[in-house]
Amino acid sequence: MSTSQIGIKLSLDGAASVTSGLAGVQNSLGSLAGRVETVRSALTGFAPALASAFTVGGLVAFVRNTTNAIDAMNDLADATGASIE
Repeated sequence: MSTSQIGIKLSLDGAASVTSGLAGVQNSLGSLAGRVETVRSALTGFAPALASAFTVGGLVAFVRNTTNAIDAMNDLADATGASIE
């Protein structure tokens, strides 16, 4: 018994333009990767300053909320005639 090989060749109209388009997309993605790296580098230097700003902001909010709670307790004590320590 002999075996035969059959080959099929498909061709597309506009295959060159598709190949060109894909090459353009690949170049754009390479350019985008470079820009992302630039932004990442910039944010790496900015992150410690941003973290310290949030830490200071959190501390200020904590002190403000604590002061408001103490003030509310004083108002309650005045309204009820009780004392707080």
